[in-house]
Amino acid sequence: MNRPSHHPQGTQRNSGELSRLISAAVVNQTFCRLLLTDPALALAAGYNGEAFCLPAEEQAIILTIRATSLTDFAKQLTQARNGNGNGRKGS
Repeated sequence: MNRPSHHPQGTQRNSGELSRLISAAVVNQTFCRLLLTDPALALAAGYNGEAFCLPAEEQAIILTIRATSLTDFAKQLTQARNGNGNGRKGS
């Protein structure tokens, strides 16, 4: 079933890749730490031998996130994708 979305074409399609990224961080503490401390390296390295096929716009969002927990990371990612912030959290 297709649900209407206010996301630009392509963003909805790639939500599966974002789910893969978050899932990898959930199941692997080492990958989670890497995603939180060096998201560029985490994206480049992929997980379990597989790359993340994210559009440049979503990669850019991920690279702006500064989070200390996966929960905070996911929250900022959701806010940025929905246009409710720039992905950064004040310190």
